[in-house]
Amino acid sequence: MHAVSEMRAKLGWKLLSPPAGPLLGPLLSYELPERLQAQGYGVLFELYEKESLQIAITPIQGRYCLRLSPHVYNTEDEISRAVDT
Repeated sequence: MHAVSEMRAKLGWKLLSPPAGPLLGPLLSYELPERLQAQGYGVLFELYEKESLQIAITPIQGRYCLRLSPHVYNTEDEISRAVDT
C-alpha cells in the first residue's frame, strides 16, 4: 500500500496497524514521534487549518497516535502530499 511505504520511507513513524497481509485494512495508525506528543490534538487542528487535511488523533495507551484512512478515491499524489505535510 502506497501510504504505508510513504510514511515509513519519509517519516520513519512507528506503524501500529497490522503490516501488509490479510489483516491490513484501510485505516492506518501511527504513533506520533516525541516532538509531536506534546501537541497531541493540536496536530489535528494545525493540519486542518493549514493544509485542509482531515486526520484523527487518538490516545492509545497514553501515547498520541495519528489515524489516516486513504481510500480508492485518493490518488498517490494526494497521499504523498499528506505525508509531506
